[in-house]
Amino acid sequence: MNAENMSTENGGDDEPRSLPRRKFLSQALGLAAGALIPVAMTESWAQETEGVPMYPEGWFFTPEAIAKIYDQEYHGERRLQNVIRMEGGVLRGLSYRSEIAVPPRFIEQMCAHCSDMLAAGAAAYLFRLDAFHNHLHLPAEVVQSDHQGLSINAASEKAMRDPRLVALYHNYEHTPIPPKGTPLYEVYKKRNVAAYFDGRPIEILPLPEGKTTAADLPMQTVNPDVKFAAHKNGLFSISHKGETIRLDFSLGDQRYY
Repeated sequence: MNAENMSTENGGDDEPRSLPRRKFLSQALGLAAGALIPVAMTESWAQETEGVPMYPEGWFFTPEAIAKIYDQEYHGERRLQNVIRMEGGVLRGLSYRSEIAVPPRFIEQMCAHCSDMLAAGAAAYLFRLDAFHNHLHLPAEVVQSDHQGLSINAASEKAMRDPRLVALYHNYEHTPIPPKGTPLYEVYKKRNVAAYFDGRPIEILPLPEGKTTAADLPMQTVNPDVKFAAHKNGLFSISHKGETIRLDFSLGDQRYY
């Protein structure tokens, strides 16, 4: 199915997947224990540093360089700004300089997206040089009927609770385009992913002819602006190939690269 034919309804023989509670969040939130790592989150919200390059060496990196940088960042200082944190039993994030509550289910679903993308080979690492952001979409008629007159953050809070939400991920963004026919190109072809918040599995979108990024979904882009990164002290966790990967999410990191 290509991007132009996608919808928020199930089609054909595809059945909605009932996601198991993958131990993403703690029992304190009424969900299965395991994924919420009890890490002290006492730092204040960071200043926005939009436009400041994190990697002045250039835009593209070899797979070997990306693997090395990932290992350094995972075990080094946290580089993702304004990460979502737990305060008084509530997940909170910074969006447009204001704190907003973040639904646990929203994070649970994105943890599932990350886990499934790694398992499918649609991403190799969860950090800024590979998979690190998504673009959230809702049907235009939903935005027009349910979001009219709301502030940006009120609309964001409403969107995060809507099971019709769809996330578009663009991964391997800093890997040079491999030659066609090579094993690395077969991996690169998986870089565009549509991921759902209603329990359906992720969908790998085909590369458009002559392009590297799938067209936007036939829906309307909505806030919040989500970025994420694996880190040794991450608040959340997923499992991949028998290992635990901790990671953070942010609604308030304005840096792109």
